[in-house]
Amino acid sequence: MRSTEYILITWIVPVVILFATGLGVFYTRKAVKVRKLQYITYYTSQIIKKPGVIKDNLKILYKDQLIDVIYMTEIKFKNTGNDAITSDDVIIPLEILYSDIEIYDAEVSEKKPEEVIVNLIKNDTSISMNLNLLNSGEYFIIQILSSSELNYKVTGRIKNIKISKMTKSNPIWFFTSSGVFLLGIFFLVIIVSIILIFSASAMKLSPEVTSGVASLLGGILGIVLGLGLHYVGKYRSSEFGTHENSD
Repeated sequence: MRSTEYILITWIVPVVILFATGLGVFYTRKAVKVRKLQYITYYTSQIIKKPGVIKDNLKILYKDQLIDVIYMTEIKFKNTGNDAITSDDVIIPLEILYSDIEIYDAEVSEKKPEEVIVNLIKNDTSISMNLNLLNSGEYFIIQILSSSELNYKVTGRIKNIKISKMTKSNPIWFFTSSGVFLLGIFFLVIIVSIILIFSASAMKLSPEVTSGVASLLGGILGIVLGLGLHYVGKYRSSEFGTHENSD
């Protein structure tokens, strides 16, 4: 067999299969709509304490009452899906529920992009949020000042949207158990492919057999790459950042 034909069968064909499979999985994932809204306690801290010099030199009034303890809590809401959330999707508005606590103030402290519109309505037991539009990857942060540490619950109902709480930041995806498994399989298949291809050449197997082995290995690599792309996309869609607590 001529060297160009050998290269075409044993290397170019598997690479084309690998690339086509990965590209197909990537665009298929783009086409599938994932609708998800997640929230997390982005930051919490007691910013004014009872003891110390600050209390003696600083007086803060709320409804004509002197207060000397203030907690600040920031809750981040992010569209971690790949489809937009609009006001038409909202069946029951999002609410932050709490009890046995005085809420001094609540406002949208940060939003990305700045065009995101969120209107807050505060009462004794909840903060309601009227959302206009939140595209994929966009977020906003609600900053709440309270009389004690805020224990809250988020409720609401949005059409075809899963509202869930993110408990912590994710590690780098390939350091997770699934990431290590996929990378291990990927490199193992590559090593086995190289060994088998050179073994087929050394044993002078027929072009049909060599081509079949190469195509099979290319298909396996494509499947592994597709799983990897799916996992990375799923992981990246749920990424959150948090601040560390500080006193």
